[in-house]
Amino acid sequence: NYAGMAYRAHLLEYDPAQSLDARWSFCPGVTAGAISEQRTAAPTFFRATFAYDAAIHGRGPFRFAPHGLRKGQVWLNKRNIGRYWQIGPQETYKLPASWLQPENELLVFEEEGGEPEQAAICSPDRL
Repeated sequence: NYAGMAYRAHLLEYDPAQSLDARWSFCPGVTAGAISEQRTAAPTFFRATFAYDAAIHGRGPFRFAPHGLRKGQVWLNKRNIGRYWQIGPQETYKLPASWLQPENELLVFEEEGGEPEQAAICSPDRL
């Protein structure tokens, strides 16, 4: 469950003649308990439907911002938009206006337990 920043720990003591039984010092904000308590969720599909009218919503460009998601794939009307991963490098994904219909389906396959509540479809000036 890599969250975009590496967990950093420094080995304080180690005796190479014995098995690794050492004390660790963690960076501020990270504890051994926090690491072991991370949520591990099963891969999940999320589906959202939305209407599109060029007269109301404009002709784009439109972007999908996967905020709150960690790693997975996105489809718009059964066409693959791409693979996202929270560590980047890509932060938003183009939704071609030519692929939009009056009624649309956005399908998200989330591999690592992310939550889509913050994900959004918007124009680049509203990200």
